[in-house]
Amino acid sequence: MFLLIVDAHSKWLEVYPMKATTTKKTIECLRDSFVRFGLPWVFVSDNGSQFTSHEFQRFIQGNGINYKTSAPFKPSSNGQAERYAATLKQSLRAMQNYEGSIQQKLSTFLLQYRKAPNATTTHSPAMLFLKREIRTRIDLLLPELKSRVQDRI
Repeated sequence: MFLLIVDAHSKWLEVYPMKATTTKKTIECLRDSFVRFGLPWVFVSDNGSQFTSHEFQRFIQGNGINYKTSAPFKPSSNGQAERYAATLKQSLRAMQNYEGSIQQKLSTFLLQYRKAPNATTTHSPAMLFLKREIRTRIDLLLPELKSRVQDRI
């Protein structure tokens, strides 16, 4: 199981592996994200019990976050997160025969996802979120190709 956090503007994705989706663990993951990226103005989730508990409501209110839930029993109302969950699962299945831990595979997925242009925004999540492109090992292999492509643009 995973907790996915998606920035609606940039499409930046954070993924937290979770053995159990408890309120306590969910709050720990959100705190980790908030420490690195700041408090969101709005937080949208499904109606999972970890999000509807009194403890979670206190956490959200204590951090001044406007909280919204998707329509009960209608996953399509939180379509962006559902789509990212499907993409993540598909990518991890595609990597199942590769060596490495689930965390290594997750890191590989996130790096490639954050670098790839998004069909809706036409920019990579990294460019919109960090205001710069991120380097990968592919950039090290083909530095002259990148400069030739940029010259054509």
